[in-house]
Amino acid sequence: RDIGVTGVQTCALPIFEDADDYIPHIQHALDEVGATLQPDDLLIHNAGMDPYEYCSTGGLAGITKQILVEREALIARWAVAHQLRRVACLAGGYHGEQFSKDELSDLHCMSVRTFLQIDGE
Repeated sequence: RDIGVTGVQTCALPIFEDADDYIPHIQHALDEVGATLQPDDLLIHNAGMDPYEYCSTGGLAGITKQILVEREALIARWAVAHQLRRVACLAGGYHGEQFSKDELSDLHCMSVRTFLQIDGE
């Protein structure tokens, strides 16, 4: 069966200079998009790890693993509250001298675990 796409909403974030702005800006963006959604709409979450402070491409000092956990939980709870179907694309995060492949894999696994935990609440 073909899937029709109508009313696509996107939620793009700006480039941040201060880690303290990250979570509040995500909350604000979700609030704006949430006003246009219907139950059973589909959320495609691009769960990028490149904001992580030790990522060589896109990393921002102060974006810790805990902040990424908070981000994933915020988005997962928001999706549940809006009764959205959801899928996450594991994306972004580039290993380097300060950020190993194992650490990147752990962050992606954290994203999946967080969504599963929220679904089970």
